[in-house]
Amino acid sequence: MGIVENTYAELKQQELKNNPYSCLHMADIDINPHQIEAFTFALSSLELGGAILADEVGLGKTIEAGLVIKYLLCSGKK
Repeated sequence: MGIVENTYAELKQQELKNNPYSCLHMADIDINPHQIEAFTFALSSLELGGAILADEVGLGKTIEAGLVIKYLLCSGKK
């Protein structure tokens, strides 16, 4: 790889690291639109103290929470 490719690769890694949606494409699951909405809601609520995910049974609260945890881990947060 040349300098241009290395620089592009580094920039792309930074972009993915700072993008909360990058963990969605890395997830090895089928994600439904309402789960993405809950994920973005939970992320925006973290600065205000968090959120409670309380949907109907079987709508994927575990997946939603897992996506938030995956985002936090990918971001280097504890």
